[in-house]
Amino acid sequence: MGATVPAPLVRPWLGGLYSPPRTPVIVDVPGVTYLVRTGEGPPEGNLTWAEAIDGLRADWRELVGGKGSDAQAERTPLLEVLWHDAEQHRWTLMLALDDPALRPHGAGPAVRHLHEGWCVQLMYQGAATRETALTRLDRFVSRQGYRFHADGMLHEIYLDDVAALSPRMIARRRVRPGG
Repeated sequence: MGATVPAPLVRPWLGGLYSPPRTPVIVDVPGVTYLVRTGEGPPEGNLTWAEAIDGLRADWRELVGGKGSDAQAERTPLLEVLWHDAEQHRWTLMLALDDPALRPHGAGPAVRHLHEGWCVQLMYQGAATRETALTRLDRFVSRQGYRFHADGMLHEIYLDDVAALSPRMIARRRVRPGG
């Protein structure tokens, strides 16, 4: 039998942002600092993607190992990804850092602060339902009189292990008032 994977760390200070309904909702996302790794190419069968995830988790364990408890080092935050273009070839993998003591100083893992502000998000399950979820976001935004932010980025948050057969995920996109 394989080793048990500890449950991911959900940031309570972010409230319901990590437990949205399956229907679209507008939320105000505060600034969050992340450990990051960037790359290109689709995740399926992409060694760069897999290596980036492993490297990001190793960065987390190293950072927490020196400044946190063993239990904290075992529980990494939820894996998040920013898709930078519609073709989903450029991405940034992210792990949230909420503890100031965990932020690296000087040389070390790459860190990015992201303040998304107003966003629309929903939870969906499995890669097969992704396009349907994104279509639902599009319709909701249009009906509510919003427009997507010009950067066009899609923020996905994996609530289950990224390798799971049918993981639960959050899809989030920045919005602004229409007009």
